[in-house]
Amino acid sequence: MFANFVWQHFAIKKLFFLIDLLTYLHAHVAVEQSFQKYNSVPVTTNGNQLFMHCAGGINSPMFQTTDLNGNNIKDLRLFEKQSCIAYRSMHHLTTY
Repeated sequence: MFANFVWQHFAIKKLFFLIDLLTYLHAHVAVEQSFQKYNSVPVTTNGNQLFMHCAGGINSPMFQTTDLNGNNIKDLRLFEKQSCIAYRSMHHLTTY
């Protein structure tokens, strides 16, 4: 009796494992996509065409307004978390 129970339990676990494995493999194949870089749109600034205009960027910015130069005008400070680079702008910020 106990051996029969153990065998059934093992068979059910094996069945669920196979179902999980097939589901994972099906989902992995269904989700697989391919992308191509589309870089043929020209981007210009001040009449000059930019080279590699799609490269780079800011992925996870943290914005902060502080008075960086002591003139009682808020300046924009940006910190990029992934590359640990701080950017600052010494311009007057306008609130809308």
